[in-house]
Amino acid sequence: MKSTLLLLDQRKTINEICQIENKSRNTIYNRLIVACLLGILEKNKDNYIFTAFGRNLLLKDDSISSEQFSERQFIMLSDFVKENPFYSQITFSIMSVVDTIFILSKAGYPVKYDIFKDFFIRSLGKDKTWIEGRSQHTGVYHFANYAKELGFIHQIDNNIFLTPCGIQAILIFQLNRSIQLIKARA
Repeated sequence: MKSTLLLLDQRKTINEICQIENKSRNTIYNRLIVACLLGILEKNKDNYIFTAFGRNLLLKDDSISSEQFSERQFIMLSDFVKENPFYSQITFSIMSVVDTIFILSKAGYPVKYDIFKDFFIRSLGKDKTWIEGRSQHTGVYHFANYAKELGFIHQIDNNIFLTPCGIQAILIFQLNRSIQLIKARA
């Protein structure tokens, strides 16, 4: 996604970005949609513009890679997801990965990936929409991978662990969920 954002920042059009990156329009649009759901971009009619968070995220780039976010940028994204778990379906799903592992770790630690996968699908209510094995695998893989890239979880072979950042994230998530419940009752 980072390379697409950098090209967008250079005021390249979607067609130019597709050509430069040798990617389909769907791939580029999917990256832009994910960036919107992570609070990096906003869509204004047919244009994508950087949010204040997105602009700050680009300014904090201290890596030499145009493909991967720097460690500092990952920390910023991680903090955004922790502090805004209800911002979008993606932020909520990433935090649901962490929550699922936390819940399952009470019965056994480390958490086996297959047990996590089944519980995660059901906890998100996706057991009726992610019916095929491929859609289940893809959905779980993407959200677990986001959680891993943001430093919330770590996977070794078929075992998933919460990191210290993941433990902090789950505490903040539970606090935010409690606040939302209190607000709903008021």
